[in-house]
This record gives sequence, structure tokens and C-alpha cells, in this order.
Amino acid sequence: MAPVHPNNPSIRNPDWARQVFESSRQPRSWLLVGRRLRSSAETIFAQENPVAKRFFDELRRVGEVSAKSGETYDFDEGEFPYPNFDAAHMLVAFAMENLLKGLIVAKGVVTFFDQRIPRELASHNLLSLHQKALPASTITPLILESLTYTSTWRGRYPFPKSIDGFWPMREDGSFSAAGYSWPGFQEEALKYCIGLEMELKSFL
Repeated sequence: MAPVHPNNPSIRNPDWARQVFESSRQPRSWLLVGRRLRSSAETIFAQENPVAKRFFDELRRVGEVSAKSGETYDFDEGEFPYPNFDAAHMLVAFAMENLLKGLIVAKGVVTFFDQRIPRELASHNLLSLHQKALPASTITPLILESLTYTSTWRGRYPFPKSIDGFWPMREDGSFSAAGYSWPGFQEEALKYCIGLEMELKSFL
């Protein structure tokens, strides 16, 4: 890790820097960031949901025609493009991460011993964070696994850190990110986020 520049406020004015850190790590801060991320995700969903409806309606229609005729019909992806949900899913995952970490802090599961984030909060694994926070809201574990996969690389990079990352797997050898169904995946994720927000707000 690179040394801290001597002009950094944490060196020049440590008392003030400590106040900034103490304020930023409070549950209210986690809540505000989580809300902003969810709001941004909803903006993308609103834009892409009509695209998704056209895509899945046409996919269903082509499937039904093919089944009746016994012939395979081409799907025109130019006219019916696949919805671009990756960025929205990434933002939802980031929102969940902030809200779950806020609950972990609010419930006293972790303790800040110095001016660094505790090791328990350094994870981006939503299922693991859910298990630590134990929120009242429930969600299908596969959704948390899929969103972790998207936020780790799929929503922001063309490929993962290593080739095996294309196919995330559980210890038993099963795939942990098997895609999503629309609109159920989106609706359950947003409902979970709102539930986390309400619970975290109760600690303020």
C-alpha cells in the first residue's frame, strides 16, 4: 500500500479527519448511499423495462410459432434487442451491499478499532453479508449470488480477473449465478432493498 501523502488531511489535521471518518461510517451514511444507488438503478429499469417487454414477448411468440409449425424461426435481435440490465443490476447490488453493511454496523456485529474498515465489511459477497446482517427482509439466495457476480465484474468489465470467473460455482460444484427471470428478479431485488432501507432507518 502506498504511503499517505504528508499533505493529506489525515496527517495535517488528524482530529478533523477523525470526525469525518466517524460521521461517514454511521448507519445514516450507509442508508443514504444505498438509497441513491437504488434510485439510479430504478432509472435504468424504467428505461429498459419496455425493451425487455418487447424482447420477451417476441421470444415467447417465436417459440410458440416454432412449436406449432415444427420449424425453427429466427429471432430478430436487431428489431428486438436484449434489455441492458447489467448496469442496473450492478447498482442494485451496490445498494444492497451498503444497506447490509449499514445494518451490520447498526446492530453492533462489527467494531471499528481504528480508522479503517473492519475486515468483516471488506467483502462484496451479498449472501455472506446477508448472513451477517440477518435482516428481517428475505430474498432468494440465488438472486444475491447473481447480483454479486454482476457487481464483481459483469456489470463493469468485459471479463473477470481469471477465466474461471466466467462460471462462478459453489463448493458442491453447482453454478451460483444462473441468470435472471424478468420481471420477477427485478421486483424481488427492489423489494428487498426497500425492506433493508426501512429496517436500517429504524436504527437512526
